[in-house]
Amino acid sequence: MPPLSGSVALPAGTSPRLSFDAYVTTQETGTTAYDKLTVQINGSTVTTLSNASTTNAWFATSASLAAYAGQTVTLGFAATNGTKLPTTFWVDDVSVLA
Repeated sequence: MPPLSGSVALPAGTSPRLSFDAYVTTQETGTTAYDKLTVQINGSTVTTLSNASTTNAWFATSASLAAYAGQTVTLGFAATNGTKLPTTFWVDDVSVLA
């Protein structure tokens, strides 16, 4: 289970979407993804942000959860950093819409 997680019931017969706002700051340069924020459903990754996602502004992110409709799932966020330069991931306004 990821460090930040919770259960959510997804209604059957719908096409639910996960939406959230993210902000990424990093000391990394270039486009290599050394540091990552993974968003998981039942331990499977549905979307990933990285140090290369830096925009210096909040941005909207979403992922389809249609494959999980009709289930109660565990939604989780987990960040990992490489060994050198840090990246910070902020997440806000998390919602699941059916």
